Amino acid sequence: MFPRYFIEHPTEVRDLYLGPASYFWAALTGPLYVLRVAGLRGALKAAGPTLLSLIILMVAIAATMYLPKPIQAISLVGIPVFLFAYQARKIVQLVRVIYAARGWTVHQI
Repeated sequence: MFPRYFIEHPTEVRDLYLGPASYFWAALTGPLYVLRVAGLRGALKAAGPTLLSLIILMVAIAATMYLPKPIQAISLVGIPVFLFAYQARKIVQLVRVIYAARGWTVHQI
């Protein structure tokens, strides 16, 4: 579900590993993670999935008021977990695409 990537520069001795910690920080900080790893343009592109997650979360929390109590509890736990997983995958995928567009070699490990 969360593939790991090893990204290496074609001519210099520089590399980047995208693994579990990358997914964690991507889910938690979104565009700030991309800003640190891939630069300002990438951070601006990362704002889309983050805003989408935020909007879905706000709508879902508002909608849970009308659900029965047991389903409310499941929804309030499940929806944020799903959205964090979604954001983590989208942000890491964006970083991978940015580095591939720059000419770096991307290996899935």
